[in-house]
Amino acid sequence: MIDGFTALADDKPDLARQLFSSAINAQPPLPAIGIEGSNLQLTITIARFQAMYTALVAGDTATAEMLYDQAQQNDGDYRQWTAALMPMYQQTNDLAAACLAAQESVKEDQYLIGFSYQHRALPIRSLLCGQLP
Repeated sequence: MIDGFTALADDKPDLARQLFSSAINAQPPLPAIGIEGSNLQLTITIARFQAMYTALVAGDTATAEMLYDQAQQNDGDYRQWTAALMPMYQQTNDLAAACLAAQESVKEDQYLIGFSYQHRALPIRSLLCGQLP
């Protein structure tokens, strides 16, 4: 997932989509990072959101809409975040406004803990449509 954020920052959305998809589909045994309390499911949820966001960045609205439809069949954060992003994007065609809506749908005190040695507790608001600090 770190590489997906890097690819986005380097303006390589196709590579970023591949990398986020790899993070979503990772199978055990997963690399151990040695930090207690890491949340694999939340990491995958963020990667799923980023895959949808990256499809929009790349102009692939068909894929983004397919991912949105899949998200709405789930419960939890992924459904909530995408329900804030996609309708706003569809109404305004403004990705920045849609991202702001998604970020505002995240609880203010919600963090991704144990992501890597370099990145301790990361605020999820800054990760959605964003980049690693």
